[in-house]
Amino acid sequence: MAAPVPRHRAASAGLHASALLGCLLAAALARPAFPAAAQSVDTAPWIANGQVAVIASDGSTIYIGGGFDRVGPATGGGVPLSPATGLPVAPFPKVLGTVDAVASDGAGGWYIGGTFSSVGGLPRSNLAHVLGDGSVAAWDPEADGQVSALVVSGGAVYAGGGFSTIGGQLRFAIAAIDRATGLPTDWAPYCNGRVDALLVLGDVVFAGGVFDSIGGEPRRDLGALDPATGLATSWVADADGVGAGVYALAVSGNTLYVGGTFTSLATAARDRLAAVDATTGIAKAWNPGANEMVSALVASGDVVYAGGVFTSIGGQPRNYLAAVDTATGLATTWNPGPSDYGSVHALAVSGGVVYAGGFFTRMGTEPRSYLAAVSAATGAVTTWDPCAYGYVFALAADGTTVYAGGDFTGMGGEVRHCLAALDATSGVATDWNPDVTYPFGQPWVYALALRDNTLYVGGWFTGVGGKGRNCLAALDATTGLATNWNPSPNGQVRALALAGGTLYLGGWFNMVGTSSRSKLASVDALTGALSGWNPGADDDINALAVAENSVYVGGRMTAVGEAPRYGVAEVDTLTGTPTPWDPNVNGAVKALALSGSRVIIGGSYTKIDTCSRGGIAAVDRVSGEATAWNPGASGEVDALAVLGSTVYAGGTFSKAGGSPRRYIAALDTASNLAQPWDPSASGEVDALWVGGGKVWAGGSFKWMGGQPQSGFARMSDATTGTLLVRFDATVASDGVLLRWRLGAPARRVAIERAERETGPWIVPALERRDEGELSQALDRSAEPGRAYWYRLRVELGEGTTLVFGPVPAEVPGGIVASGLARVVPNPSPGATRIDYVVARRERVRLSVVDVAGREIEVLVRGELAAGRYSAVWDGRQGGAPLASGVYFLRWESPGRSMTRRIVRIR
Repeated sequence: MAAPVPRHRAASAGLHASALLGCLLAAALARPAFPAAAQSVDTAPWIANGQVAVIASDGSTIYIGGGFDRVGPATGGGVPLSPATGLPVAPFPKVLGTVDAVASDGAGGWYIGGTFSSVGGLPRSNLAHVLGDGSVAAWDPEADGQVSALVVSGGAVYAGGGFSTIGGQLRFAIAAIDRATGLPTDWAPYCNGRVDALLVLGDVVFAGGVFDSIGGEPRRDLGALDPATGLATSWVADADGVGAGVYALAVSGNTLYVGGTFTSLATAARDRLAAVDATTGIAKAWNPGANEMVSALVASGDVVYAGGVFTSIGGQPRNYLAAVDTATGLATTWNPGPSDYGSVHALAVSGGVVYAGGFFTRMGTEPRSYLAAVSAATGAVTTWDPCAYGYVFALAADGTTVYAGGDFTGMGGEVRHCLAALDATSGVATDWNPDVTYPFGQPWVYALALRDNTLYVGGWFTGVGGKGRNCLAALDATTGLATNWNPSPNGQVRALALAGGTLYLGGWFNMVGTSSRSKLASVDALTGALSGWNPGADDDINALAVAENSVYVGGRMTAVGEAPRYGVAEVDTLTGTPTPWDPNVNGAVKALALSGSRVIIGGSYTKIDTCSRGGIAAVDRVSGEATAWNPGASGEVDALAVLGSTVYAGGTFSKAGGSPRRYIAALDTASNLAQPWDPSASGEVDALWVGGGKVWAGGSFKWMGGQPQSGFARMSDATTGTLLVRFDATVASDGVLLRWRLGAPARRVAIERAERETGPWIVPALERRDEGELSQALDRSAEPGRAYWYRLRVELGEGTTLVFGPVPAEVPGGIVASGLARVVPNPSPGATRIDYVVARRERVRLSVVDVAGREIEVLVRGELAAGRYSAVWDGRQGGAPLASGVYFLRWESPGRSMTRRIVRIR
């Protein structure tokens, strides 16, 4: 298996102005969003480092199964770690998205860059400053694209990546940002590609990436820039070769070490690793040579540590990690590299330890998930083992903390192979650990059924609970040990259903024990003995539901027994023969649920007999005909759960019940409409369980409801969710304004405030007033320059207490300079609000211009007093709607001008 290349490395050189405008618009329209959901997601439950395919519960314990091998706390994409224990250093704000670059602020905090939308619940677009106390600074440069390189020097933070604007001002792939204000400085070297590596040495800023022009001069993938003017210096050390690029820079004395994918540097033949004179740009004789990409470098003492995708470097076989002698260019004997396939994309050295991050599951011969620490002296892998739940792209160490960033959402936790039990209240894993095994690859758990103290488990495995069990087992729900029950099907079990003393199973098998059973069977729930029930299906079964004398089966089959049945069938529990009930589905059925006199069917179909139905429908249990209920889903429905008059659906859809719903929805059974409940997931939802006022969801998503809850999430159910119609916090001129509306009477409502998302919580003094059904409260005690979280504690009439939130509010500090503050929404199909600030009484002008600089409309013109203001642009010119495209806001005031990109979509 080939080692993966870093996600931000697949850039091509030569992105010229002629193509740039189209790229700007495409990026604005296609860039992934991380929306704030209409349903609060609980951040307490642990997550899984892989897909969760099934959920079951007895009320006090939640059982999850799937394709994971660890469960642990959700951390988000950036985590400070203890160099002693490898544990996260609390408190820290969770990053929603990927961290690709990190730099120490010198005071215990970190500047981070990447592809993310929020940090600690506060909106941050791809750049943020995390303070030493774990809070998020007001510093908010707003990059409109990925930030893949950061370096701090003096009063500036230099950023490189694939962005085109910083703080609304044009900055192509490279910028300098004021550390105090978060605003871009005037330093603006134009780059016609992207920048992936930065280094400051004396009075030069070195930039590497994939480009052929930077700072106004032709430079191939590597350039030296004047920190005052932003112009390229006379220093030239171009990279060359097919697919050339520079992705790593390090310095020792006056020698600049360069890593990438080039085969020539500074006109000298150099394979992917080279050294050049930092003053002259002349290539040095040092020539280790690597057979594949070098993506990380650190110079330390008399060696250069290199990470990448190589398997040979410095004349020696070295897997992805090596130490190269600075004098000879030969690889030293230091050789901890991963023993299996992988790659190393981040390095940091501190206290005699080399920290490595990337894509690997072993370091040396030790199991390490994406992150490891190695003795710089001996190459021995230390016991430090944070265990990341995904790729690590960035590392930095300040002596007391190691900050890791990447494409992960969790860190640490407990080993649980494919099956785990979580406390239903705290969401933390219990000690229960059956340990699912399969010697020839990844095991899976696809189906669970729970009765009394026995958990029945179906999937793809050969061992569980300490015993050899083929694809089906019964486990003691207290100890996790397998019982003697052992029917032994010869293929995957995808669905289980209990009825009385019988367990029905469906899947991809054709034998159970020594008896022939094609895709369907039933066994005694107590003894495991195979019954005579033998309907037989001609293709895979994915779903089962049992009611009275009927077993409803769903899958890919076209026949059950001797009867043609497409997608779904009803089978008699006694005889095993299919009944006349025949909805005739024209696609695969993935999920079934019973709701009164109806069977809810989820899958990847477009018709129920002759009726158009998109992925979800209700069929009458007597006639087999589709009912009028037709919420429609724009994609596949893979999971269903029913609670009262609500059908919860999960899958791959983006619309359901007539409303936008990303992968999960609550649908009203009386109407065809989606309920207001809307957690919104980032990816497929494969499992649902409802009970105790909560909805538990499993799948392959990375975030749910704006929180980095990968694979597993918990939220209040739709009934609880509709109690709260609205709750938000907005910054006003005299404090933070809190507004809420309840859908039912409450005995008592209290607002609580904290300076961190996790508390501690206080009850602030508020000025409260009610306007009809909408309640409002003003928190005048909120201080400028501080971030707060608010939550709503509601006590119902029967004594039940519910907590909603938290929601963030960031109070701006004093106005330092006049200019544009925030533009929302952007992109916009209609009106856009433009917030701006005036530092002192002065004359200001705010206008909208097109890409050619032609003025479309003047929004503000005149002398204004100091304060915060807003303007609205309706996206029109002369009363006619403007075409979709990129436009710019242009701000002008004495001594200051700025622009901000705004995208119009229709």
